[in-house]
Amino acid sequence: MKIFVKTLKGTHFEIEVQPDDTVADVKKNIETVQGSHVYPVSQQMLIHQGKVLKDGTTLEENKVAENSFVVIMLTKVKIGILLIEKLKGISPEKTFKELNSARFDLICSYVSLILGCVS
Repeated sequence: MKIFVKTLKGTHFEIEVQPDDTVADVKKNIETVQGSHVYPVSQQMLIHQGKVLKDGTTLEENKVAENSFVVIMLTKVKIGILLIEKLKGISPEKTFKELNSARFDLICSYVSLILGCVS
């Protein structure tokens, strides 16, 4: 079946999918069709009817039907890693479990940075 993918820039494109395709499959399809430099799977977020679609769910489970549209957004994961590395001296190779203990300090540092309190 055909679905439309709308971008935040106001453009759209169509892709061929199956109702039993997972959201992760659709993301891979988008990356293949549009290019990994444009829509890398790791940064894609798909939204349908105001709901963020989870990778392990199928299009059918999310009520995505023929000629439906999904909105694609890209997350900015690298910015968070850069802030963590710069503010806390933690390398990007650390796991989320290891980073969890630094979460509060990171949030406080980030808020201070935004408010202009940190030079």
